[in-house]
Amino acid sequence: MIDASDKKGAAHARNVGASVTKGEALAFCDADDEVAPGWVAAMGEVLSKYDFIAGRNQHWKLNEFWLVKSYRVENGNGIAFEHPYLP
Repeated sequence: MIDASDKKGAAHARNVGASVTKGEALAFCDADDEVAPGWVAAMGEVLSKYDFIAGRNQHWKLNEFWLVKSYRVENGNGIAFEHPYLP
């Protein structure tokens, strides 16, 4: 266990945890994420080829349509935004 209670927020907690890791790779999965069987193995396989990988957002799968629409992602392709420095 790592204490990250000095600041609120998931990003801070991830950064504190990442700063003390000893492994070769990190994978983040939040409490509101749903992953398929074999997800960890698949992430490990792809990380052996690439430095950075990410998954799709499927807002419509677990949320009511009104909520998806309120975030203006009802017609999205699963990619949250075009990232300025990641291909």
